[in-house]
Amino acid sequence: MLTGIMARHRLAADEIAMVGDRIYTDIAMARRAGALGVLVLTGEATGADAAAAQPPPDLVLPSLAELGEQLRLSRP
Repeated sequence: MLTGIMARHRLAADEIAMVGDRIYTDIAMARRAGALGVLVLTGEATGADAAAAQPPPDLVLPSLAELGEQLRLSRP
């Protein structure tokens, strides 16, 4: 799925992130595509699940709101 999106929009794996709440689907999809995997803890996965995952998600956040705040703060 991500590889199709990347091809359609002419994006490289290091230009996208997959954000999701399931390690075995969302984060696994990011890994397969070579993209950044962002796990939000508002759904199925817990912090303990993230810590035990091999490989772990690239970023773990409590919510999408926190992701938005992190993105806002990263702007100059």
